[in-house]
Amino acid sequence: MMIRSTYCCCRPSCANGKIPTDNAASGQDALDKLRLKKYQLVLTDMNMPGMSGLQLLGQIRQLEGENQQIPVIAVTANAMKADLDRYVAEGMTACLLKPFKEEELLQLMGSVWEADTDQESAAPSPEKAPLRSPLPPQREAMPLKGPKAAPALNGYSLQVYEQYAAGDPAALRLMLETFLSSGRQHVQLLEQYLQQQNWQELRELAHKMYPSFKQLKAEKAALLLRRLETEASATAPCSDWIAALQQEIVLVTAFVAEALKEAEPSTN
Repeated sequence: MMIRSTYCCCRPSCANGKIPTDNAASGQDALDKLRLKKYQLVLTDMNMPGMSGLQLLGQIRQLEGENQQIPVIAVTANAMKADLDRYVAEGMTACLLKPFKEEELLQLMGSVWEADTDQESAAPSPEKAPLRSPLPPQREAMPLKGPKAAPALNGYSLQVYEQYAAGDPAALRLMLETFLSSGRQHVQLLEQYLQQQNWQELRELAHKMYPSFKQLKAEKAALLLRRLETEASATAPCSDWIAALQQEIVLVTAFVAEALKEAEPSTN
């Protein structure tokens, strides 16, 4: 569940309403909601009546309870790099430029949660812990309603997706559909950038793809993507890495497609 603090017509679509979301009409409204129950993420406009996005962030960090360190994403039409850097420097977890696509929102959320998972596994000391909140470990993934979820294959898992969907089959299907649609495009781009020897674009694409595969516990694919992200160059064996990655993508795609099939609503 996430909370979205925005103002009137500036409200961005949260995957056409398929992602469990509570809307807040103002910064104060968002704070009131955060005091009542646990959320996984806050999306906030930077310009709101009565309270800016940065002011809301400051108030959130002063809350008591488990929402105090929740990830907060700034939604803004301001594309000035200096301002975006300032937002992050002042504590925003990330920035999302308006207008944005559903895929961009889902990928950004995945990146935020993957970063939190990495930080949690590193077990930072309380004094140095970053101002972020990972998916709560005490919360178990809620089972799908209806057909049984696809069985694990090669260690793949839907646990993170199910955890975020919070038992909502429509939200889960949206995430699975997004993975499949973006995956087809990404495979084409991998080949294109390799043929062009465009190492910068290849590294950026690998960085973009990594969270989705890591969330699905596709560890071999995630490792290959990390190598491409950090080492892609004319002297690196990128062709071999991409060939191996494509084989993994076929397996992961089959797993996700089967999960999507099982998650479809029953016609009976």
